[in-house]
Amino acid sequence: FQPSVSLDLPKNIHLIITVSLQTSLVIEAKTVEVLPLSFGEFLEFKGIDLKANERWPELYREFITYGGYPEVVAEPVVETKKQLLWQIVDIYLRKDLGDLNLVKDMAKFYRLLRVLAGRGGEILDLMALCREVGLSFPTLVKYLEVMERAFLIERVRPFSRHSGTEISRSQKLYFLDSGLQSILWLNQFQPTILDPVFKTNIFGELVKKIGRESIKFWQTKSGAEVDFVVQKKEGAILAIEAAVNFQRYNQKNFSLFKKRYNPKRWRLIGLEGEKLARNGFYPWEM
Repeated sequence: FQPSVSLDLPKNIHLIITVSLQTSLVIEAKTVEVLPLSFGEFLEFKGIDLKANERWPELYREFITYGGYPEVVAEPVVETKKQLLWQIVDIYLRKDLGDLNLVKDMAKFYRLLRVLAGRGGEILDLMALCREVGLSFPTLVKYLEVMERAFLIERVRPFSRHSGTEISRSQKLYFLDSGLQSILWLNQFQPTILDPVFKTNIFGELVKKIGRESIKFWQTKSGAEVDFVVQKKEGAILAIEAAVNFQRYNQKNFSLFKKRYNPKRWRLIGLEGEKLARNGFYPWEM
């Protein structure tokens, strides 16, 4: 195989090049995975010295606000960043999906995308989505699969050993780029970092570091929850909470999880305020 194009990309960018394997009878297409930039790659892409950590709070806010699509990162004008994100959506919907004939009703698909952007990190109520968007259940499931295969969203399964009191089947949904979620949800970049957008960003960073299959969530039927639960091969559990402000985080939810599962480690990832002495981390410390 010889590539037909030359890619001038920053090192460490998450890019898996797909190769078509061709014989005289069969052409087999392999999966291409292209994720937005991680924060480390974001810094490299912008030519920022990785040791210049006094700027990291400011830069991480920029990273959350506008996301990690390379063209958006490279664009200095905020209004143009917004236009670029809308172009990504438009090209994806009208060209790629239209050419592949994967979506029959583009208007409803687009409406579903915007509705989902406003519900990032929430339990998926599939029947409610069917009613709100006007889709049949099989079509909704198909559209979610299309979005997931295109690396726009990711569905997260629950972590549970007590199905009587904990959610054990329903899934949550996250976008893989916080900038894209903001534009689809609010049609603008918010000057204040919102918790759902922050959690989306942290989820994306975790996916790039440990893989999507390793990340679950925990939630009781009474509403107590932990954002992310990572169970390692040796059985050790890492619980991760994400909150914009450390001081506004209520540890009550985690206390219940700790009582039930006794995780070896837990982390609260926050952006503002004084971090917890032992378990608090800023996102750039991930």
